[in-house]
Amino acid sequence: LAWDNLTYHGLKAGSWVQTGGWLLLDAPGAWEYYRSFFGGGEVYTAWAMMFLRSDALAALPDLFFWLLMILVVSSLGIQSGLKKTTAFAVAAAMVCNFDFNRWVNCSYVDTPATFFLLAALFFAVHFLRYLRYVDACMVFAATGLGACIKINAMAASFIILIIFSVLAVKRISWGFTRYVACVAMFAAPVVQWLAFNFEITGYPLGCAPVKIGSLVLGSLPPNLEWFFNRPDLFPYSFHDELIATLEALFFFGFSLVFPIFSLAGLTNALRGNPAEFILKISLIAATFALFYSPAFSTIRLGWPDLNGRFIATAIVLLSIMGLHGLQ
Repeated sequence: LAWDNLTYHGLKAGSWVQTGGWLLLDAPGAWEYYRSFFGGGEVYTAWAMMFLRSDALAALPDLFFWLLMILVVSSLGIQSGLKKTTAFAVAAAMVCNFDFNRWVNCSYVDTPATFFLLAALFFAVHFLRYLRYVDACMVFAATGLGACIKINAMAASFIILIIFSVLAVKRISWGFTRYVACVAMFAAPVVQWLAFNFEITGYPLGCAPVKIGSLVLGSLPPNLEWFFNRPDLFPYSFHDELIATLEALFFFGFSLVFPIFSLAGLTNALRGNPAEFILKISLIAATFALFYSPAFSTIRLGWPDLNGRFIATAIVLLSIMGLHGLQ
């Protein structure tokens, strides 16, 4: 069991199956802002509930995505130049550590979100090497499936797409139809949640305001604003941030030796293929930038021991990028 599963992850999935439609979660307290959270991760839990019309199989998607994580991490490792045995060992160590394991069976959506981001990166690198249109389609489809799960995955997905598009545009000469098809693959799983949020709140991102310079789009609901108002927390205090970061990393355990050793070989990765390096390091930088952003301070400092899931994508990539020259 997990608190967020009981309050909205599992609750949303179960209510969709029971009612056969949307449940707005109109209620006092936190539920009001839960209603505009993207539901692209809870969909898989709802599908699993439909087989027996109960929650007996609700955890199966968690196990499915956890197993797929081993596949995508080992594939990224081989793609980065690791031997197959080394790549699988790194993948097993990362995916079998406690931080990954504890999200299986609790319907949290971070495992599928991480999987889709890493899968998008795998296909992006594959496209840059072989220029196959199907790989480009998979990049857009995977980022779309990741973006519709939660807002930070959407931000990371846009980073992948922007960097990928800049790197790929000089290497291709497609017709207009192919470009449209790629964009449609990204939009298909995302637009429905944006439309739903616009219908119920008047703003596509629901409870996630966006600030661009002096321009602010959207606003926090009053209850969420109260939630983030924590005078007992001190963002960007060196001591507090260090302790919170160490607590977030603690549950990765022994698997942290891989990113530590990998750091020594990052320069070789840059010299080997600059385009692929830029793509991967951009996702790592985006992951940490989102994690250490002011908007994330309450979550980062308030529940530090639960936050490894938010930086798992960066930890995995750091674990495989520089190990090639150290095998």
